[in-house]
Amino acid sequence: MSKNKDIILTLSVFYFAIYNSLFSKVFANHIVFDIRYIIVLMMIGYVLLKLVTKKNEVRHLMVIILLVIFALIEESMLKDTSISMFFLFAIYASFFSVSIVINSYMIGLTFAVIFVVGLSICGILPIEYQLITFGFNNPNVLGLYIFEVCASYLALHWYSNNRLFLIFYVLCLAVEIAILSDSTAMICMILYLMLYLFRKKQVNKYIVIMFPTFAVSVSLVLTVLYGKYNWTYEVNSLLSHRLEIWNYYYNLYGIAFLPRNLSWATANAFQQEFYGKNIPIILSGAFDGAYMFNLITQGIAVTMVIIVILTIALYKLCKENLKQLIYLYMVFLIFSISETSPLAFITYFESYLLIISIIIIFKNSIANDF
Repeated sequence: MSKNKDIILTLSVFYFAIYNSLFSKVFANHIVFDIRYIIVLMMIGYVLLKLVTKKNEVRHLMVIILLVIFALIEESMLKDTSISMFFLFAIYASFFSVSIVINSYMIGLTFAVIFVVGLSICGILPIEYQLITFGFNNPNVLGLYIFEVCASYLALHWYSNNRLFLIFYVLCLAVEIAILSDSTAMICMILYLMLYLFRKKQVNKYIVIMFPTFAVSVSLVLTVLYGKYNWTYEVNSLLSHRLEIWNYYYNLYGIAFLPRNLSWATANAFQQEFYGKNIPIILSGAFDGAYMFNLITQGIAVTMVIIVILTIALYKLCKENLKQLIYLYMVFLIFSISETSPLAFITYFESYLLIISIIIIFKNSIANDF
């Protein structure tokens, strides 16, 4: 298995993870943020160079053309440069193997976490931002990065002796539980660890392949049924009031066929002063849950494209019996029920699963990488 990394992709993940932390608030308008333009130009330059100098497969060229067209349509409809950044990351990553992309993400996120947490411990960035976040915008972001690093390492070293790393993994899990209180990341870390420990068990391919369709269907059904049955309030409580948010925006905006530029309710200065720390969940500006987020913002057409991409990727992984990636996918798909970043264009570099899926689709085989 190749354990190489791409320097530009690693640097990009490292930089944008820091850019999305409280570093950008504490050092607003600092010259360091102009580096993002250099990184973008480097990525574009590399893509153009490869298109000119490398003999690319027809399928790869078709994927790049489709991604460019998709990016132009999304940008014209939503006017959000974050979405264009997702497509740039996807096109750039498509020139590398899945293992290189995973390794680059793992290394970039590792150094970003060390950097931001280190600055918070030194007092340069706040450790607390309403909750304990260690320099990040919220504990869920740090929880996601820790889980992604740990899960990526196990996926890349699936058949190695990982006893020492498993000790580190358990310590990270303890941090998720005791300090960050990130229940989603905690559950996913426990689940992935169990799947790794019992990795010799057979995979039910039908459940795996149909899971993206199942997840989006369940999310929609829960949204529609919320408030009509008492048990939905219990589910809402278990999912930290996400059903309440989904149902609110579902009733407000409905579900369209094509993408729309929507706005989220946020508390104004008076409401912040009035409610203090008890701001109603609807006024928090949050919308967690990739499946409902995509349905409401991207519409039926784009959401179906995302589901098809994930389903084809899972089919190919099952066909090659790559359990390390099948389990990684399954846990991230479960994670995406309550979190948005792994499957949303708007979170660009964090849409880890979509970027890998696009690579898997046009590759003849990825088994040689693992």
